[in-house]
Amino acid sequence: MSDGAPEPKAGNTSKRTETENAAPLTISFDQAQSELEGLIDRIESGEIGLEDAVKSYEHGVRLVKHCRQILLATEQRFSDLSAEMRDQK
Repeated sequence: MSDGAPEPKAGNTSKRTETENAAPLTISFDQAQSELEGLIDRIESGEIGLEDAVKSYEHGVRLVKHCRQILLATEQRFSDLSAEMRDQK
């Protein structure tokens, strides 16, 4: 609205989530996997409320994407190394 009233809280939360999702993860595969397992345990046990569960789920999605990127890069590295070994024969 143009009357100077602040945006509803839901809009602010959405913007914060988008900004948080834009920051790249810089943790190792093992750290991400461990953190993901902890998130899953907390969500499944019901020890966190709905709002925190949704935020945790969103973070979990980022962790899964991060792990997949690491796995793809590792697979490519093995493929490159195997090709180098074949070329050296």
